[in-house]
Amino acid sequence: MRKIQVVKEILVGTGKEVAEALGLEPRRFQQLIQEGHIEGRLGRNEYDVARCLSTYRGYLDSLRR
Repeated sequence: MRKIQVVKEILVGTGKEVAEALGLEPRRFQQLIQEGHIEGRLGRNEYDVARCLSTYRGYLDSLRR
């Protein structure tokens, strides 16, 4: 019997690349990561781009309320 396997493709970028995609300076991106406003860290200087974008958007939405 074959095992069912879930495969998820993740777009991975460096901190600098993701910061640029979000329109942030790399230092500000790191601050927001440390403060917990952006999530998506996978490893040393590796980030899930979609997760970072989603959580950053949520953070911006929370500022507008």
